[in-house]
Amino acid sequence: MRVWICNPFDDIPGEGPPLRYHTLCRELAAGGHEVTWWSADFSHRRKARRAVTLEEDLPFALRLLPVRAYAQNVGMARFLSHRDYARALWRAAAAEVSAGTMAPPERVVVSLPPLDTAAVARRLRRRFDCRVVVDVMDAWPETFVRVLPGPPRLQRWAGAVLLAPLYRSARLAYRGADRISAVSQAYLDLIRRYGATAPRHLCYHCTDTGPKPSVRMRSAEESLRLVYIGAMERAYDLETLLSALATARSEGMQVTLDLAGGGTLETMLQDRARALGLMETGCVRFRGLLDRPELDACLAAAHAGVVPMDPASAVAVPYKAADYAAAGLPMLSCLGNELGGLLAEFGAGTPYAFRDAASLVAALRSYFDVPERLPLHSKGARSLAEARFDRRREYPRLAAFILSP
Repeated sequence: MRVWICNPFDDIPGEGPPLRYHTLCRELAAGGHEVTWWSADFSHRRKARRAVTLEEDLPFALRLLPVRAYAQNVGMARFLSHRDYARALWRAAAAEVSAGTMAPPERVVVSLPPLDTAAVARRLRRRFDCRVVVDVMDAWPETFVRVLPGPPRLQRWAGAVLLAPLYRSARLAYRGADRISAVSQAYLDLIRRYGATAPRHLCYHCTDTGPKPSVRMRSAEESLRLVYIGAMERAYDLETLLSALATARSEGMQVTLDLAGGGTLETMLQDRARALGLMETGCVRFRGLLDRPELDACLAAAHAGVVPMDPASAVAVPYKAADYAAAGLPMLSCLGNELGGLLAEFGAGTPYAFRDAASLVAALRSYFDVPERLPLHSKGARSLAEARFDRRREYPRLAAFILSP
């Protein structure tokens, strides 16, 4: 079949390890299908224009559509960039198919977000009689309710009014899809509440689980080595993490933290770590953006991973959970949501309260006071990876779902 993958956000080849859509493109291409990935010429993660030189011949076509840049994850500039993407997708696709330089698609897979692209997919279906698969990556517009002023009840009321056009777009996207996949069960449940009746499929963010890692153990003389991988943005409560580390060390717990990634808050966080005296002692290290071998080494050197994410973000299970679990790293998480349920089910980590440094210090102390807790949770984390996050098993299933009649 001819399959079009429409997602502007994920790293493209040459930018980093294969994420969801790069993996899906390769999986479909390996099955003999003709795959085109429609991405954007602006990198969402780096907030910069893409200038990628491919070092290999890809088994699929990669098309970069022109969009405007944006500096913040939440703001009008980002929504306008999404509109650019949707308009450029329709113009390029319609023109090239009409000119005979490109064959029409038989399957169109659109990620949500962005919301605008689903409407383009429905236009493509009307024009070319293709099937539309919506892949839900995040709960839009629900996630934006949390940035509105006021208490939760007022936020929900204001969101219903102010975000009404976005709710309508989401409803049309879900109800208008031929098939719907999602990165969490929570999103599939949300879709059902919108009235969608299309067949549904769950595929978490996955990773290469690889060989079984060593079970994490810590001697009494060792520091408890934590790692955080990912963005340094508003949705991640990294300030509380730094405060908790300072408190833990003042109470005699030897704890270190490596942060791998970057974002708009990185400089502020570095200043905060210096003010707390965590940089000079080597307690906290900012590692920057790491390539895959460096990231694997960083994970292998740690005892536990941190998920300091705002539960109100509506994120169910973030990418980093799969990487931590595959490395056998117990998780310290304030996210709750679906990840919290998985950690409890598999005995793969310890929860703490969002923006509560004392709660995080208590979670850290649990690994000092009960030494056997760390290896037990390490085994649980690896079991979670093998059961839910194995890319080699889950992505062929997702591909089969996309291609099914």
